[in-house]
Formats: sequence, C-alpha cells, structure tokens
Amino acid sequence: MLVLSCNINKSIRINDDITITVLAVDLEHVKLKISTPSGVSILRREVYLQIKNGDNQKSGKLAPPKINRLAD
Repeated sequence: MLVLSCNINKSIRINDDITITVLAVDLEHVKLKISTPSGVSILRREVYLQIKNGDNQKSGKLAPPKINRLAD
C-alpha cells in the first residue's frame, strides 16, 4: 500500500492512462477528479462490493447508473 499527501490541484499518475487530481478538501470530504480511458469503470468500493456480491438484486435496488464523462 502507498499513502500519499497531495495539495489541491496536484495530480497522481497511475501507469500511462490514469490520473487522479485533488480538486478540493474540507473537514470531512475530499473531491477528486479521476481521468481514465473510456472503457474503465470507476465505482466507490461499497457499490463495487454490492454489485460483486449481488446485494443490489436482493434488496431490489437497480444497478448504479452509468456515469457521464466530462470533457477534459
């Protein structure tokens, strides 16, 4: 595991095609911009685990909506 600190508007690069930029930080939240190739899905961990475990079907919830990508 790698733990990094990063200032606002600074980026972290993963391989050649994933960039994570810190947009804002307050007492309880961090706002990130994640840029990836169009075929890569990005989900919060708890949503990913629900989908993986099939919990969203058991509880009657629908799968999470597709996220519209913003132009860089």
